[in-house]
Amino acid sequence: MRNLFLSATAAVLVTTAAGVDVQADERSNRDLRDNELEVGNVVFFHPDGSALQQWNAARMYWEGPDGFLQWDRMPWMAIYRGHMADRLTGTSNGGATTHAFGYKVIGPNSYGTDSGRSILSLSGYPGSISREAANAGHPTGLVNDGDIAGEPGTGAFFAETATRGEPAFQSLQLLGGRPGFNGFDGDPEADPDITDGEADPVVILGGGERFFLSEGTPYCGRSRLSLRRPRLNCFVHFDAIGAAEDVRDGMAPEQAILENGPARTDGRNLLEEAAADGYVIIRTRQQYKRLMRDLRNDPNYAPKVLGVFAADDIFNDQPEERVRAAGLVRNPETPIPDEVRRLPDDLALDKIGDLVIWGTPAGTWGPEAAPEAFRTPNSVNPPSVRELTRMASLILDRRSRMADRPFHLVVEVESTDNLPNNTNAIGTLRALKRSDDVIRELRQLEARRGLFGAGIGAFPTLLLTAADSDGGAMQVLAVNRVENEDAPVGSVSVNRTELPDEEVLPNLLDGLGGREVFPPFRAEPDALFQFRPLANGAGETEGAISVERLRFAVSWPSGADVAGGIISRAQGANASLLQSMFSGRFDNTDAYRMQYATLFGRMPRRAIGDLAPDRN
Repeated sequence: MRNLFLSATAAVLVTTAAGVDVQADERSNRDLRDNELEVGNVVFFHPDGSALQQWNAARMYWEGPDGFLQWDRMPWMAIYRGHMADRLTGTSNGGATTHAFGYKVIGPNSYGTDSGRSILSLSGYPGSISREAANAGHPTGLVNDGDIAGEPGTGAFFAETATRGEPAFQSLQLLGGRPGFNGFDGDPEADPDITDGEADPVVILGGGERFFLSEGTPYCGRSRLSLRRPRLNCFVHFDAIGAAEDVRDGMAPEQAILENGPARTDGRNLLEEAAADGYVIIRTRQQYKRLMRDLRNDPNYAPKVLGVFAADDIFNDQPEERVRAAGLVRNPETPIPDEVRRLPDDLALDKIGDLVIWGTPAGTWGPEAAPEAFRTPNSVNPPSVRELTRMASLILDRRSRMADRPFHLVVEVESTDNLPNNTNAIGTLRALKRSDDVIRELRQLEARRGLFGAGIGAFPTLLLTAADSDGGAMQVLAVNRVENEDAPVGSVSVNRTELPDEEVLPNLLDGLGGREVFPPFRAEPDALFQFRPLANGAGETEGAISVERLRFAVSWPSGADVAGGIISRAQGANASLLQSMFSGRFDNTDAYRMQYATLFGRMPRRAIGDLAPDRN
């Protein structure tokens, strides 16, 4: 066991201070017998970076301040505590490892390990809850709108690395197993046979194509890919912003595309290897739609699926100004995105603005010198995280019935963290809507005991949400009514000290298209929509009303992750524990306990105050 980061005196103080609460918790745990737990499927949904104020902003924008999100409709909730072993603010990789293993770990670099130290999970198993489930015959799956392996919210449930920044190695582990298993000694350049590794995730859907293919792999270009002819020896996706900026700096377009494409250095093509191991490989919306059609047509079809729909993250996680400068702007040919699919086209476009946040625009885009090279029809309209979750839950539901074991699915919306980390307000609001759409999909799954209706052997489902930190600390600032509704949002002063000759720093507010010079966001109607008095001003008449939507701007205190106010919500099997057992404290380690108790029917002990045991 490594040395504690606390001094001996501090450790005694912490143990003494926390001891009463831990003992009380253990007494309440003994009151819950394992035979009182409902065994079922587990969907752990992680809209990364989403704290209470983000959900408040999303509600205002998409449903109105008096409306309801799907997130609001989940019946059980608790306040989430997310500090790490060494810091008060959670990290994405440390938080994911805690959710997957049940112990607090060091924040930096912990990725399925405790800062590189191989650990046991809270159950005593030498691996995460997903690894334990898969190796026990439970169907498992991962969905992410970010890099499926490199983003820890999904990757740390199957990969174990010494540092966070090893996406190529983490991608290999999704398919080939972990170091120390099946003769794999942990050398990233070694050649573990992925057809003979640990039990595989059944479904892997997200971004990260570049980490499954090696440098030098040619570009597919405008070639049409199908399920039957997936063309796994070429790459479909490249980093759109990086390539556009490289061309602007003088690089030839074709070279810029290659530079922002595949990144493996070991010469391996993991897509071909995965196909040899039985995976169906999909990388485009057309392939997704065809596979969904096959799944609907055959109720017994439940293949292993690996889908990668972007070079890295599926979204363009940069400030609005940088996205716009790279040419990622909608044109008339660009499809209406999934989160506004139910709205009339004119209202949909009004809500999403003009920037392309997921995928690339239709037709040519980017630098004027490179129109032909920047035709990317296969990357124009990638499947949304809602659609990916729909496919994953359908396949896992079928696999669960075949195996007579509940499934375990981890879904992360990484865009709700990366976009606010880049102070992109419209992107954040759209990402939150996409997250809420996932919750709608999963609530329907839970209510029906199966995506397309109940059937023999269907298990109940726990839907549990958590975020490990607050990305960007997004704040809503009301914009007063003015005669010009499209007046720019401007800025507010910050850092006031009231000292002589003080420097008052401006905080540029974020509007629909970016900072300072863009118009404000308009909330959906509230309950007073028809009866709002005219704003004070010359010429106001008694009894006059103004039918208008309230407007707001977004203020960013920081682009960093902060502790924030995070609410976990739940629905379905054992969900009421959030407001019984966990009403006073729902720790990040308890996210593991809730998952484990539902999947395996045993409630692990409290882990607060304990370090994860060494594996060896």
